[in-house]
Order: sequence, then structure tokens, then C-alpha cells
Amino acid sequence: MIGISKGENMKVLVVFYSYDGNTALIAQTIAETLHADSEELKPLKPSPHHKGLMKYVWNGRAAVMKDTPELQPLQHSPSEYDLIFLGTPVWAGQWAPPFNTFFQHYPLTGKKVACFFCHAGAPGAIEKRFRKQLVSSSILGFAGFIDPLWSKRQTEQLEKARIWAREMLELASNDNRTQKEPL
Repeated sequence: MIGISKGENMKVLVVFYSYDGNTALIAQTIAETLHADSEELKPLKPSPHHKGLMKYVWNGRAAVMKDTPELQPLQHSPSEYDLIFLGTPVWAGQWAPPFNTFFQHYPLTGKKVACFFCHAGAPGAIEKRFRKQLVSSSILGFAGFIDPLWSKRQTEQLEKARIWAREMLELASNDNRTQKEPL
């Protein structure tokens, strides 16, 4: 739990899926910065780990087709947290398929949410998709990171993640908006 102003405690959870480790690196940085719990979404049947061009073809197809892989049980219940960070790689402008399954089981209604994503090219419409999916949540912000594991500016990207995480926590502690009912 993180102590915030007004003497309250805020429970923070980082939920992420990572294919090559980029999103895991940012998730770990955020969790360490905020002393938060983290939850990696792990499919029960991992897809073949493709490399090169096939990685983009295979994963892009799965994202566009909105696959819903069965996931290993979560160790942390999102309903018990005040602020939830969601992290995913961007595949064909979409989040990774494990998030389709996650959203089916955890709608995050009324939750304060911050979304981050890792990508090699343009992030596409990922922010728009998150806004549509999380209409009944209080979205605090978005952050994109370009291949942080392989970036020449890895140190800068990790510092960006730390600063952004602290900003999201501050926003969450001051966010008193009432939530809309799901559509």
C-alpha cells in the first residue's frame, strides 16, 4: 500500500502481458517505483514463440481476431485495488489477446486505471480501444514506450516510466470523479 495525502492508503496493482520482455520491464519499473503488487497475465497454453517476421504475422492475427486465450488464475484480485496499471505490447494497433480474456472476467467498473503500452512502430489506436473498453472506469492517463529492452535510450525510458507512475498515483489520490454506469 502506498501512503497518499489525507492519510489514506492506496492499493496499487500492475497487470501486464509481455511477449518479449519489453512490457515486463516497464511493469517491473512501475511496480518497484510505487511498491505495488504485480500480476502477469499468462495463457494456460502459450502460443508458439515466433521470431522475426512470423512473430508479427502470428501475433497480429491473434490480436485482430480478438483471440481469448484461457489464462492461469490471477494471484491478485483487481477488485481489491484502488489504482490499476494495465500494460501490453501493441500488436496491429491492438492489445495482446490475454487482455481480451482479462476484460471478460474483470470489467474494472469504477476503478482508477492507467494504461501503458510498448511498441516498435506507431501505437495505432490502442488508446482509443482502451477508452472504449474502460468507459466505466476512471482513466488517468496513457504512456507509450518504444522497445525499451533494445532502445539506446533505455535509461531515459525507465525514468519516464518512474515519473509517469508517480504522476498517475498523484492523480489517483486526487481523483474524485464519479463513475459512469457501464453502457
